[in-house]
Amino acid sequence: IDVERVIIYTDVDGIYNCDPKSYHFAKRIDSLSYDDAEKMAFMGAKVLFPKTLRHIKDKRIPLVVRSIHGKGESLVWKNETLQRKPLALFVNRTTRSEESLFEIKVLFSTEIEIQKKEKKELLKKTENALNTKISWFEQKERVLSIELKSLDEDKLKSFWDILEDSQ
Repeated sequence: IDVERVIIYTDVDGIYNCDPKSYHFAKRIDSLSYDDAEKMAFMGAKVLFPKTLRHIKDKRIPLVVRSIHGKGESLVWKNETLQRKPLALFVNRTTRSEESLFEIKVLFSTEIEIQKKEKKELLKKTENALNTKISWFEQKERVLSIELKSLDEDKLKSFWDILEDSQ
C-alpha cells in the first residue's frame, strides 16, 4: 500500500483499555505503538485487525481510529513504548467442569517480571479489590492473567486502579 495514513471509522472514539460498551471506567488510549496495537488485536481488541497492523507497521504508516460520530480519536504510529504501565484489559467468561469462571488478562506496555514477594502482595491486593478468591494467577512476558469465580464492574475498576497505582 502506498498511502499517507489509514483511518478506521467505528462507533467508539478510538482505542480503549477495555470495552467501553461493557465497562464504564474504560479510558481512551490517545497514542499507541505498533507492537502494543498488534498485541491488543491478537488478544481480542475489536477495533484492531492483526493483518492490517502487520502491513502498516512494516511500512510505518500511521493508523487513526475515529468515531463515526465525530468525537475523539486514537493514533497508532510509534515504534516503542518507554513507560511500563497496564495498557489493556480483556475479560472472558468460560465454563470448566460446569463451573462459570472469569478470565482476566492484562496487557502491559512493556515486559513485566513480578518477583515472588510482589506476586504475593499483588495477589492479596487483587483478591481484596475483587472481593473473591483467585483460582489461578500467571504472569508471562507482557501479560498478567488471573481466573476467578465472580466479577462485577466496580470490582474490576478497583483492580485496574491497583495495577495503575503499582507502576
